[in-house]
Amino acid sequence: MTDTGTSTHHCEGIDAAGLPASQAAAGLVAEDVGNVTRAARRRAVRLGIAFVTVALLWGVGLHPLEAQAVDRVRAEVRRTIGDLDGPVALTAVVDLVVVGERLYASQPIERRIRVLALDGRPMGSIGSGGEGPGEFRRIDFLGYADSTLLVMDLGLRRETRFALDGSVAGTRRVPNVPSKPPVSFIAPIFPAVQSRTVVYGTVPITIPAGEFPFARGVIIDESGTLLDTVPSVRSGDRAVIVNSGKRNFTFTRPIHDAAIYAMSSNGRYLAVADREGEQVVVRRYDTGSLEVTTFGTGLRDVRVPEPVADSVESELVERTFRSRPELGRRAIQRAMAIPRVVMGANHVTVLPSGEMWLRRPDFGPGPDTWLALSSDGSKRVEVQVPDGVRVMARDGAFLWGTLFDALGVSYIVQMEARLPWS
Repeated sequence: MTDTGTSTHHCEGIDAAGLPASQAAAGLVAEDVGNVTRAARRRAVRLGIAFVTVALLWGVGLHPLEAQAVDRVRAEVRRTIGDLDGPVALTAVVDLVVVGERLYASQPIERRIRVLALDGRPMGSIGSGGEGPGEFRRIDFLGYADSTLLVMDLGLRRETRFALDGSVAGTRRVPNVPSKPPVSFIAPIFPAVQSRTVVYGTVPITIPAGEFPFARGVIIDESGTLLDTVPSVRSGDRAVIVNSGKRNFTFTRPIHDAAIYAMSSNGRYLAVADREGEQVVVRRYDTGSLEVTTFGTGLRDVRVPEPVADSVESELVERTFRSRPELGRRAIQRAMAIPRVVMGANHVTVLPSGEMWLRRPDFGPGPDTWLALSSDGSKRVEVQVPDGVRVMARDGAFLWGTLFDALGVSYIVQMEARLPWS
């Protein structure tokens, strides 16, 4: 029987008619971090290694929830915002914040924050590229707390706060992280409450097949003092050493059972979803109290359909062999072996209230299935969300999400879904 309860302790140390016409015609919706629709996955092997790799991450079957009846709700599309060009054209939207009658969408490619009315009318922008006040080298996180927008810039290791009118309300440098062994790369950095920061860095750990980078999460205060450590999280890539007989070559391939994590837009909660045995649990860290609550989800490991795994593996091997024939086909096959079982969640979103959303791996036609957990974990509901839409915010009965279409155009999607705790 699946444990769907929670425990708390102190942590030590649209259907197609509702979507843009270009999406309905193309049958492909993707997000900036590599998500593609199931229709795209079926084309992935023919289209190339980027889509092929992603197909394994999300091209899997479903397992039903166990041990608890779960309500089911369908999210109906009410509005899509975005266009191929013109004043409402959007590049990749990585973070989205809803404040009153305004939408604030991060545009890392343009290095600015787009401001839109809820009906999609453009209302200006905040910030620009550069290193001066109110400028960004990059945009790694957009949030909202204490009546100000929060923008974290990993390139400058700087947190900038903006008033809603776009004026700079303050800046804060992110201090170095005390770590042994030293953190080799820092990403991402999240603003937290009480002038704290959550930092993830990779620490390489040697294993027989090569180096397996683990992401270490720490919570520090503004002086750099280590307040807490988030247990190690498996990162998204694995380095595999292949000996060709002449020299060693290193391949990097996805780890398909990697833990996933997200920060709430107000910096209060960090959610980390990972396996316990064959089941998915979520640990939610309160960056203020430093408490962690563990939630059962009822989600279990899923098996990758053999045709999908075989096709992906074959394409990876062939493309690598064509570019590096000196490695030898058998060595490449060993390095590119595809796991047949993956974790039962592939995306997590945590809202400012502590409510959490997990997307279940899916393969086949139809909408995506998200599991929504109330902030105390006592209520759960399955929400059918239009294919490829990434849930990012909720305002009462309205959900807000983002997606890409086949042409790489980014959209903001407003949906309506009545949850039991709305």
